[in-house]
Amino acid sequence: MADEIVETEGVGGGIADEVEESIAEDDAGGAGGGTDDAGEGSSAGEAGSKSEGEGGKNADGQGEQPYTLSAPEGFPIPEENLKSFCGAAHKAGLTKEQAEAMLGWHRELHEKTAQANEARAKAVYAEWDKEIHDDPKYGGQHYKASFAKARKGVAFGEEISPGFRKFLVDTGADKNPHVFRIACELGMLTNEDGIVGGSKGRSRSDIPLENRLWPDM
Repeated sequence: MADEIVETEGVGGGIADEVEESIAEDDAGGAGGGTDDAGEGSSAGEAGSKSEGEGGKNADGQGEQPYTLSAPEGFPIPEENLKSFCGAAHKAGLTKEQAEAMLGWHRELHEKTAQANEARAKAVYAEWDKEIHDDPKYGGQHYKASFAKARKGVAFGEEISPGFRKFLVDTGADKNPHVFRIACELGMLTNEDGIVGGSKGRSRSDIPLENRLWPDM
């Protein structure tokens, strides 16, 4: 989550303290009592107002006891991040309701960002697809055959490095024109019998990798 600065007004009753003192002093003067009585009355007023002003605070001087928050539905925030946000919100003086409102805003921002990223990815994939179909060697009337060869190339890569196919799909690289061309060329090195470079009678696993990739060298 991005760091944010939240300004809030402090919780406290400074004005209430002044009003309490004024009332205590007026009462003392009107009653004609001595200075000791007035002093005691003023002290009692200060103590009482101080107690009222701080009665709702915890040991840290915050206006609310520490609280916990639950992640809004559809917001995949890690548990440790949620705890960190909760602590920061409480330290900044936010009430639980205010912290929940901020968390809801972050969820909406996350959704909008995800939607924007998805739209941007679709636009890029559309450009890549057009580039492949417009390619004079691999696209147009050759696209269907090129696609089949590219699939063989990916299977070849999966044999060399298990997980290669999943990597391509998860990253979207399987739609990239550069990857398509390379996979297509690798697929052309593999015939229907699974033999590379025309070395009949030998399986691919028996042929060194460098010979499979560059059989004429």
